[in-house]
Amino acid sequence: MNVRKNNWPGFLFAASLMALLYLSFAYKAHWWQLGIADGVGYVAVSPLDVDIKLMGAPITVPILWYVTLGSKLTLLIVAAILLIYLKNPSGTHSKKLIDAIYKKPIYMVTGMVLLHAISKLFYGSISSFNIPIVGTSTAVISSMGVTLSVPITTSFTWVFWLAILSACLALATKIYYDRTIHAQPNDAIELREERERKGDVAPDIIL
Repeated sequence: MNVRKNNWPGFLFAASLMALLYLSFAYKAHWWQLGIADGVGYVAVSPLDVDIKLMGAPITVPILWYVTLGSKLTLLIVAAILLIYLKNPSGTHSKKLIDAIYKKPIYMVTGMVLLHAISKLFYGSISSFNIPIVGTSTAVISSMGVTLSVPITTSFTWVFWLAILSACLALATKIYYDRTIHAQPNDAIELREERERKGDVAPDIIL
């Protein structure tokens, strides 16, 4: 067995994908969450799940349900293709397989961060409320002579860091393939070199 032909980062990448999918389907594990006051409002999001509650009552946004469903299916397809690739990392179609999947988790993580940054800038331009990406702030609401201070708390969950790890492992899988597996001679050349060492065939002579 040629140990170098196993894409070891790929196995870790597969494990991280399985973990993300399991957490999403079993627990709706979100990547980022926002809390308003003490249970007044709650928003938890990830590319795979969205949970919005107001006064404890869930709010459903159909378009978001379809978007997250599409993300789940995409990640399932990525996991399936990755498992096919890992069965034969140096196969004929390995490059096409790895090129088709390794960017998807990276896009999900970067998209999540960019969406939060753009949302913060947009919301800050139309409202006086300060909603931090991570941290705590206070929204002051004045109406009919009454002023209320509403605490807002936001944070990334540990699942977000797992998603970052998965994205890094996706990139590591691609780099390992390019530098270690794809760079190796093909099986036919390796077989000829082995037979030459055993004396079964005459070595090529270059004049």
